[in-house]
Amino acid sequence: MRKSLSKKLASAVGIGAVLTGLLALPQTTQAAVQRVKFQSGNNYLIAEFLKDDLVHFELSGMGPGPDVSAPIFTTPQVAKTDYGGPSSFNRSGPGGNTLDTSSMKVVVDTSSLCVTVTDKMKNLVLTTICPPTDLSPASKTLTIAPAGMQHVYGLGEQFIASAPMVPAAMS
Repeated sequence: MRKSLSKKLASAVGIGAVLTGLLALPQTTQAAVQRVKFQSGNNYLIAEFLKDDLVHFELSGMGPGPDVSAPIFTTPQVAKTDYGGPSSFNRSGPGGNTLDTSSMKVVVDTSSLCVTVTDKMKNLVLTTICPPTDLSPASKTLTIAPAGMQHVYGLGEQFIASAPMVPAAMS
């Protein structure tokens, strides 16, 4: 009886150790996601590169902001969050403000935190997005220059045209 009990106990401890080891493994899918933070006064911008052609931004006037080791928060409406990161990533330019993957280039104006996104495959500037100069009020607006961009998606957006817009040609 004593021998059988010690075998069962050893077996249970071994299985527990294996399960604990599996639970403690790092999530490798997030390992290659690249995050870069820019600070301008009390404002910060985090660029999170999820794939070669997908970047997620967080902008706030409540600096200094979170550490870049943690993913940017997503709401439950965002179904996919397990991206593996870009196949290549390079940071260059003054203050490291130019961020490149194999498919896109993101240039950050480190003073205003404006972001210009370029499709490197088509050599086409997609957009420039600028925050307001004061991010402290509860209501905020972003200035989005359409450039080569055709569609903008989001939750709860309200688009206000400050100047007449010319519709893009439909093909």
